[in-house]
Amino acid sequence: TMRLQLNLLARSWIRLVIDGQVATETVMEQGVEDSFEAKESIVLRTGNAAGVKVTLNDEDLPFLGGPGEVIERRWDLVNGEIVETTPTPVLATATPTDEPTATPTP
Repeated sequence: TMRLQLNLLARSWIRLVIDGQVATETVMEQGVEDSFEAKESIVLRTGNAAGVKVTLNDEDLPFLGGPGEVIERRWDLVNGEIVETTPTPVLATATPTDEPTATPTP
């Protein structure tokens, strides 16, 4: 199992999905400490990455991001090992357009 502990250093919106089910989606105030257990996966999304101290299985993790930064992290339990998967942001791609053809000047 995985044990996630959250320690709020500043007020932050938190959405936590444990084993595919939303465990909490709320604004947590500074000073709040909470812990959660998962058997398969944890997805954490926060609206103030610098305001949330995360501990996973008693190991303090580096800060997830800066003040006011929206960050999502995912951890999966694979063959007894915790694997972190950081979702990659979807980048808008430009649709290629045909290059205009040069018109010869008379």
